[in-house]
Amino acid sequence: MKVLATRKVDELGRIILPAEVRSNYDIKPGEKIDICVDESETVVLRKSMKQCVFCQGTEKLTEVMRKPVCASCIERIKNL
Repeated sequence: MKVLATRKVDELGRIILPAEVRSNYDIKPGEKIDICVDESETVVLRKSMKQCVFCQGTEKLTEVMRKPVCASCIERIKNL
């Protein structure tokens, strides 16, 4: 994994993403960032994308009660 920058965590647990990283990855103020942990327990930051609230799928999403749900999960719910 490539290291782009090293930053200290402040007293409140915050880090600042360098301007170069924000620019290169088109991260705008107010955008959400997902904090993930992979199989090797590495912490990964990624731009948040809309995902199905049930299966985390990202294709064919529909808003249901202001939450994203994929077509596959909608079909499963219909067949319950």
